[in-house]
Amino acid sequence: ETRAKVREIAQQLGYRPNAIARGLKMGRTRNLGVLYSDDSDSGFTHNYFAPVLEAFKAEAERRGYDITFITHRTGRNNMTYLQHCLYRNVDGICIVNCHFDDPEVTELLSGPLPVVTIDHMFHNRSCVESENRQGMTELTRHILAKGHTRIAYICGEENAVTTIRRTSFLRAMQEAGLSVPPEHLIHSHYHHPAAAREATQRLLSLENRPTCIIMADDYAALGGLEAIRDAGLRVPQDISIMG
Repeated sequence: ETRAKVREIAQQLGYRPNAIARGLKMGRTRNLGVLYSDDSDSGFTHNYFAPVLEAFKAEAERRGYDITFITHRTGRNNMTYLQHCLYRNVDGICIVNCHFDDPEVTELLSGPLPVVTIDHMFHNRSCVESENRQGMTELTRHILAKGHTRIAYICGEENAVTTIRRTSFLRAMQEAGLSVPPEHLIHSHYHHPAAAREATQRLLSLENRPTCIIMADDYAALGGLEAIRDAGLRVPQDISIMG
């Protein structure tokens, strides 16, 4: 009864709780940090990570949390990622699409704050992973079921996701009793049609060219389609593309 009376009067007076004071009292700021970097400079329009971040934001807000993007700077002051997190006193941090071999990222992962990573396992930290193994295995088996035996794979740049996908592809091929020539496995870039176009041209110039090419993503597929079209070939009559 007393609590209800206090709330009623507080509302009449227009009182609002002070988040900073509440944080000091509770030992929690209800503020989450997000460390996000994108080499393709697509920012928050990235076709995969944009909806991931939007979902993270929506769920955080639903539970009464704010979000702070972690950078190297606050005003004119330079600081490490961990220092920025401690400066903002975040309750935890989500690491998305970063270079996990960066010493500052390693410092953050080894620090005192709760951390969740996206698509990268790191020691005993929590991780949300895509179905990279299952997805690539099912994709490769589907291509094999279509009758293809000469399958090439234009991978993205070297990282944890690429390693998992490449390994799953090679394992599925091995289980089918097929080998993959080294020239049928090309490292390119994610989100980079021009690089994929060049890689596809290399595959098409081979004497024993593949009958199907797996692309790193839809952007790579656009570059691959251009290269195939320029070579006077048709998809899928002359060569197939999967992604």
